[in-house]
Amino acid sequence: MKLRENLLYSFLTISVFISIFGIVTLYQINEITKPLSEEIPLSLELLTTSSELDIHAQKIRYYDEVLTQSARNFAFTQNPLWNERYDETVLLLDSEINMAIADGDIFDKILFEDISIANQKLIELETNAIFFST
Repeated sequence: MKLRENLLYSFLTISVFISIFGIVTLYQINEITKPLSEEIPLSLELLTTSSELDIHAQKIRYYDEVLTQSARNFAFTQNPLWNERYDETVLLLDSEINMAIADGDIFDKILFEDISIANQKLIELETNAIFFST
């Protein structure tokens, strides 16, 4: 009987140690996988939003340059195609700024609204230059 009790106690002791080891291991695995399930998706979402806003900013710069070049070329050549290109690009630029305002957070909205105000003043100046050059 003594041997049977010793084997039973030994088995129970080993089972307790294995159970504790398993619980600790599961906890550690859970802590290791937390960044994969929480932090990384959040970082990817922030990166995606930032990338989309950067694309808007690049397009805004491009359209702004197209506007300036179109106004300048129209003033030099008086070719109405430059004026048409200017008018088309104004719509594209306004659309892009509005999308950037809609996609951004509060800081981005303020920034892109300031860009919109400055852009409207530039468009007014260039439109006057086109009008008075004809």
